[in-house]
Amino acid sequence: MSVATPGAIRDAIIARVASLVPPMHSSVRYVAHREEIDFRRWADANPGAALRRYTVETIGDTTDPVVSSTLLERVTESMELVVAYPNDARHRNRLGLHDAISSDLRYLTYHAGTLQWGCRR
Repeated sequence: MSVATPGAIRDAIIARVASLVPPMHSSVRYVAHREEIDFRRWADANPGAALRRYTVETIGDTTDPVVSSTLLERVTESMELVVAYPNDARHRNRLGLHDAISSDLRYLTYHAGTLQWGCRR
């Protein structure tokens, strides 16, 4: 029987995102943040290196077990995938940046979001 801890799920999401090729501007891949300092502060201080750098954070809203027995315990935990998109000239203009973010959002939601984690029918 496997144990799905929040840390193991986070690591799996990080690995899955790192393996993806973005649908737009595919020469700039997703790169996991090394977690040495706070991601948002790092991205603000390093916009030139921040494009598509990401982190996965546990929000800390673990629910009480819905099901619990000696063999199974089911809880819900929310995680947040944060991706940096600096507002610079790499996407020609503001609308180009919005197009890239929108494209990545759909792509990441499908490949690393709720459609791939526990919501299959």
